[in-house]
Amino acid sequence: MIFGDVFVTWNTTPVDIDFDAILADYSVAKPAESPRFDFITTPAGMPLQQDPDVFGNLTFVVSQPIRAAAHGLLIVDDDTQPVFDGEHSVRFEVRPEDTNASATWDDAGNDRNRYEINEQDTGSTNGNIITWDENFFIPYQEGFRPKGGNALFLTQINFKYQHNYGALAYLEVGQNGELLVRTHVDFSWDIKQQYVIAPSVYDKWNNVRFEVYSTPQSNGYLRVYLNGSLVVEEYRATIPTTDYSNTLKLGIYNAYKSRAYEPYNIQVAYFDGIKKTVSKST
Repeated sequence: MIFGDVFVTWNTTPVDIDFDAILADYSVAKPAESPRFDFITTPAGMPLQQDPDVFGNLTFVVSQPIRAAAHGLLIVDDDTQPVFDGEHSVRFEVRPEDTNASATWDDAGNDRNRYEINEQDTGSTNGNIITWDENFFIPYQEGFRPKGGNALFLTQINFKYQHNYGALAYLEVGQNGELLVRTHVDFSWDIKQQYVIAPSVYDKWNNVRFEVYSTPQSNGYLRVYLNGSLVVEEYRATIPTTDYSNTLKLGIYNAYKSRAYEPYNIQVAYFDGIKKTVSKST
């Protein structure tokens, strides 16, 4: 079983996917910044609550509530901030000095910082086909992902049972601003693949859909769609045993900060239109 939050392997060559239809409207040049919004100044907003305009039918909790800064998560409105649909979105902000903790893990002293929220675990998902949809917007920011051997994650698809925990996949920002999906070997932290799914993550609402057949059998699968097009498909067991559940975690998560050779700045990201559907495998 997997315990804690430890990565084992780093030197894996990313896998580039040629999806011209998906990437045609992207540019690797610095995007034009919107004059409407001040992204970096912390706006007025509401703390985490079960707002169906943002979170649909899902209930979330702060993953590491100890020392969690008030600026870390705010429900904001469309008068002053980017919103995908409806009237609200959720804004995450992480500052270089932020460190928070849970009862079993502390980012302080562990070369990490973050603000993430977990989908509330409702028990075993064995036999379910689960689909999570999310829309995210990253305004262009100098040094949003500092270059180096560090890592920046926006989303995790996890497997968990009691204190046993791991990640099937990460949605990741590369050091050149590219968008990646990282998967792991079996239920370890060893990297299996890093799929480059878009060359730029900035200044555009993107829809990502994760589809998981939750099973300890080899006919399980993980599928990832970017803006409606399939970009990742792996057939594999997706939970170690039938006791486990697959769950969603999202926000801003920096790992191996000391490996960066550029400084960290304030990091801001927006999510909206989050929803989940569940069906039984036939």
